[in-house]
Parts: sequence; structure tokens; C-alpha cells
Amino acid sequence: MQKFILTILIFFWANTHAELWKSLDVISNNDNKLIQHPDSFEINATNYHLVKFDIDSFQYQIGVNSDNNVQNINLPLPSGGFETFEIFAVTIMDEKLATKFPDIHTFRGYSINDSTRTLVLDVTKKGLHAVIRTGTQVIWINPINRINSEKHISYYQSDYHKNTDNWQCLAADLQLNSNIAIHSPRVKGALPINELNLKTYRLAVAATAEYTIYHSSPDPANVADAMAAIVTAMNRVNGIYETELGIRMILVANNDQVIFTDPATDGYTNSDGFNMLDENQMIVDNTIGSANYDIGHVFSTGGGGIAGFGVVCNDFRKAEGATGLPNPINDFFYVDYVTHEIAHQLRALHTFNTNVNFCDSSRTGSAAVEPGGGSTLLGYAGICAPDNLQNFSDAYFNSHSLQEITSFTTSGIGANCSNNINTGNQAPIVSAGSDYSIPKLTPFTLCAQATDADSVNFTYNWEQNDLGPAGASTSPSGNAPIFRSFTATTGNCRTFPKLANILNNIQVIGELLPSYARGLNFRATVRDNELTGGAFATDDVQLTVTNDGPFAITSHNSGSFAMGTATSLNWEVANTNQAPINCALVDIYIATDGGQTFVLESGSPYPNNGTASITLPMTLTSGGRIKIMCNDNVFFDVNNANINFVPDLIFTNGFE
Repeated sequence: MQKFILTILIFFWANTHAELWKSLDVISNNDNKLIQHPDSFEINATNYHLVKFDIDSFQYQIGVNSDNNVQNINLPLPSGGFETFEIFAVTIMDEKLATKFPDIHTFRGYSINDSTRTLVLDVTKKGLHAVIRTGTQVIWINPINRINSEKHISYYQSDYHKNTDNWQCLAADLQLNSNIAIHSPRVKGALPINELNLKTYRLAVAATAEYTIYHSSPDPANVADAMAAIVTAMNRVNGIYETELGIRMILVANNDQVIFTDPATDGYTNSDGFNMLDENQMIVDNTIGSANYDIGHVFSTGGGGIAGFGVVCNDFRKAEGATGLPNPINDFFYVDYVTHEIAHQLRALHTFNTNVNFCDSSRTGSAAVEPGGGSTLLGYAGICAPDNLQNFSDAYFNSHSLQEITSFTTSGIGANCSNNINTGNQAPIVSAGSDYSIPKLTPFTLCAQATDADSVNFTYNWEQNDLGPAGASTSPSGNAPIFRSFTATTGNCRTFPKLANILNNIQVIGELLPSYARGLNFRATVRDNELTGGAFATDDVQLTVTNDGPFAITSHNSGSFAMGTATSLNWEVANTNQAPINCALVDIYIATDGGQTFVLESGSPYPNNGTASITLPMTLTSGGRIKIMCNDNVFFDVNNANINFVPDLIFTNGFE
């Protein structure tokens, strides 16, 4: 029976900042020559924080405080200063493996000032590695290079520039020979959530000799350095799977035996991912023993990413996973690569819909719910130019991927070998609201409502959930996805497109308003964000876009208007007062801050007949905006530009 240990190793030490960290002013030439820092920090001296980390003090404090139940650690921020996190230790190595490498420690944590700021942290003899997720930004803290475990740098992920080298995940070819997951029909009411257990799988991660050499440099190739690198990678990967799906992978007791140091004898074709699938299956079976692991993977410095589809728990294929990069570090490797490939092993498919360049051959039509190259973990973020939404994958799964993995691990073959630990966590409950018909080329806002009996940190994520013809995001057809996924927030509503784009009258790929009659299916996903065993719930809503539209304000798009007086507002009804939309009444909102805060006008609602006499507020402003929204629907419009609300005296004196 699989043995799982969750060690609550909690510690506190006084004056943590002073003991562990010392801010530094300059980066030496030797530092610049090496790795793990953002390319841009040399030209922007305000976006990083260079510090000296006392690893010996950290290791000592762990030892003397191992029985304590209070824990705090200060971590450096890119903007300068430090932030205090409450942390607890988690075990991602079998007890026997951990005993062999006592200087490796892994943690999770929350900011003591904002529990939505979460932390994944590890400390090895190679230094401290941390990822802080803030909702809108990702902060990395890493050793500045491989040979100095003291100097560390804190910086924003956005300042790190990756070189994709035309990277391509090759798992799609394997999927063609597998039982492809079928896109589920729209479901009104919550889909089955991930079970309220922490599912653990025994993981064997092999390392080619080239990978070991890379992480051992400048020392001779050695198992300890490669093991430390593997733990850093898998701690980051596990941090995602635990929170998103309640899944953790535990490195097996003799994992060190599949870490190799000699390229001539390791048995791997380091630069050929396809070959390494069979090689890894044979090596892991022969060394670890088929009965002693549930999922296998191999790290290399070449060969890209490739994995068998839905192979976890399959004794004949469960080690078919390989990930390799010339620089196998940081989130581009851990998130965009390793997490992505392991998701294939858990039966998740590519979610991007573009067919530009080489991305066409890797598109999977039964899961292509994201426009362009996508942005979530099963997308191709940054490598589908010119149809990229962003450069990095965001570290969360699209709701379609959550559904695929949950089905595989609860009712598919992936349920056959997991060890399930009851967390006591209760899942959230969510309602996405009613279905509507809306006019084309017209913005809209969707809102969900959620409850959770044991969490106050739940977040909302709205995603389009449509499959349609492949194509560039700028020229959709049929029911192709046009709205991208964004990182979940604590706000329960999402406006399509973003309010900033509406106010500036711009459209961007990934947020194009529908220009023809079609269906739009959306899914609201609520996560409770429990770090060691998260749960989620989903609900769907359907919008039917008609050929009428746009619904639009036709007056008050420029000029000055007397504040505190009545003015006639006009708009294009666009048949929205007729079937099937049947919007009889509209509400009118007014903003005086450029459209950031809309206040309901006192006379609302008004008949949806194209004109209304409204009263402007007694507020002097050059940032006046007017919004008109259907009273019992989700669509609206905002006037095209800021207008002036000025004293009535200006008008009476003829100075308008």
C-alpha cells in the first residue's frame, strides 16, 4: 500500500528578515554571464531585488523548530522590501527518499496580509526557489545562477523572456491512436467536481545524463544536484495540481536510481522525445519496478515535450512522458512544459483553436475551446505567432481540462492506482445564471453566484466553452471560440470584452465581439484554492446571438453638457425590444471618473424605445460616461468617449 506522509513542519524564528536575507546593490559580471535572471533587469534597475540568502541559517532553523506550530518567513519582493508568509511543509518525496536527501525541503504558504497571495517554495543545497502568485502577477525568487546558492534575485515573470525555439508538444500524434476524449454536451447545473480527497500518485522522474550534467555544473555530474532540480520542478508542478485538482505526485523511494550521470551509458536519446518514451518505460520498469510506481517521466535537455495520452495507471505505458529544454529551469520548463505533458498523461487534450503554422498539426478539435494559441496549461502560449494571446501559459487549467482530468482520475483508469486521502474540504457551489438572447457586436456582462461552507478564498473564472472550425482568432467562423480565458479573480462578474477596451473603442484577439448570429456557451468555474487539496465547481450558461445589432448609444459621444440638468439620450434599439430578445426596459448609468464607477441614474428604468430624458449629476468632470443596459438581460453599451459635465452658467453665457 502506498505510504503518504504530510509533514506539518511549522517553524518560527525571530527577526527572520535580518537572519536570512541581506539586500545587495549590484550584480557582478560573473552573475550576468549565467542563468536564471530576467533578460531585462540589466536595463531596468527598478524591477528586481538582489539579496543574499543564508541557507545555513535556514537549514538550522528547520532543525531546531521542527516541532513548533507557528511559522513565518519573509521573502524579498521585486519592488524592494519583504513580505511575510505563513508556510507549512509538504512532503513530495517518499520517506525513504527524503532520508537520503535531508537538505531538500518543500513548502506551501499564504501571505499573512492577503491569503489570496499564495506561495510554492523549496530549499535545497542549490538555494531557495519560490513562486508567489498575486492574482495579477507572478513573482519568482531564484538563485541568480547555478554556482552561487547565496545570491538570489526576486523578479516578475513578465520580465523574463523565453526563447521558444519553435517548441512543440508532440502528444497530439499519440492521441490519434488513443480513445480521444469527446467534448461533453452543455450541462445546466454543476458538473461533477473533483472528489474531496487528495489523490496521490507514486511518481518516478528519471534524468538523462545531460540533464544531470546541466544541473551539476560546474561540479562533476552528480545525483544529488539533479535530485534537487527534480524536486524544485515537481514542487512547482504539484503546487498547481494540488490547488486545481486535489492531485499530488510523490517521488518514489528509489527515484535516485533513475538519475544518470554518463551519457554513454544512461540508455536515453536525450534529443529525441519519441525514442525516450519507450526508453523510459523500459528503464523505469526495470529499475523502479512496475508495481512500485503509477506515473513515470524523464527530464532531458532536448527533445521537446511528448507524452502518452491517458497512460497513468496503465502498466504498459505509464512511464511514457518526456520533457526537455536546453535550459530546463523556471516556469517555462515547469509550467509550460512539465505540467502540460503530465496533463496529457492524465488524459487532457490541447485546448487552443488556431491552425497557423506548425500549431495546426497539434490542434485537437475535440478540446479546442481557446482562441488563438490559448493561455491556459493545455494551450500553446507564445508559440503560435502571429496568433498568440500571451507569451507564457498561466498556471491553471481551462475548465475543459479540469473536466477531462477529473473524469480520468475519478471514473477512468486513473482512478485505479491513486491513494485517496480525505481532506475534509467541502466543495463550492456555483450558479452561472440564466440563458439569454443578445444582439451582435454588443458588449455584455456575466455574473455567477457561489457559496462555500469552509472557504473564503474562492475565485471565479468565466470561460467560453465552444468548439468550432479551426482558424485564426481574427477570422472566426461558426461557433469557434472568440473569448479567451483570464486568470480567476475574486470578482464574480466578467465583462466581455474588458471594460478598458470598451472605453477605448478597441478590440483585441481573444476578446472579439460576435459579428454574426451564433451560439456562445460560457462556463463559470469557482475554485476554493485550498493549497493541499483544492476543489472546484462549474455551471454553464448559453447566449444566443441574433443578427440584430449593435445596440448602441447614438448621442452624447462628444461635447459638453450642463451638470444637474435634463438631457435627451438616444440609442439604437436594434430590435432588442422584439422577440427573441424581448428587452422592454433599460437602465441608464452615469460615471464621472472616465467609466470606472457607474451609478444608476435616478429615473431608471426607461422604456427601450431609443430615447430617454435623463438627469446628469451635479459633478464637474471631464470624464463623464454614460452606460445603457437592458434591465433584464446582460448586454449594454457605453458612449464612445469622455464627455464634459460643466456648470449650467457656461451654457447660459454662451461659452459652450
